[in-house]
Amino acid sequence: MSLGNDDRGENGDGDEDGNGGRIDGEVPPSASPDERAALRRTQTVARVLDEAIPVPGTNYRIGLDSLVGLLPVSGDLVTGLIGLYIVGEAARVGVPRNVLAQMVGNIAIDVAIGSVPAIGDLFDAAWKANVRNVELFEEHVENGTR
Repeated sequence: MSLGNDDRGENGDGDEDGNGGRIDGEVPPSASPDERAALRRTQTVARVLDEAIPVPGTNYRIGLDSLVGLLPVSGDLVTGLIGLYIVGEAARVGVPRNVLAQMVGNIAIDVAIGSVPAIGDLFDAAWKANVRNVELFEEHVENGTR
């Protein structure tokens, strides 16, 4: 998976390994070129933070958020700050403030509960705030609500 240029050719699906995660790389056909590029970038960030690593013997995936979150408090703060990139991209293309507030809330919940030793680590693996935020972003681009 590349964190650099996310131009993946004609289909633009971004799911080069068929990982089956919640972020499938599809961009609504109604998206403008700017929205399309922003969605692809945020899908990549969410995939890396929340779904990059398959858990052996399961269909479940975790990301760097779960691993870095093992560092008490500081790990969750770092991944929370990285997650704000998704909110910034959504704001840049005109996602409504109420949706942006919901996105920030998802990150705040992730950081707050994720900072609790042991329980927070399990929560990080399940909550997937970044995937949730990209789904909100996709929903509003698809529905044309800006």
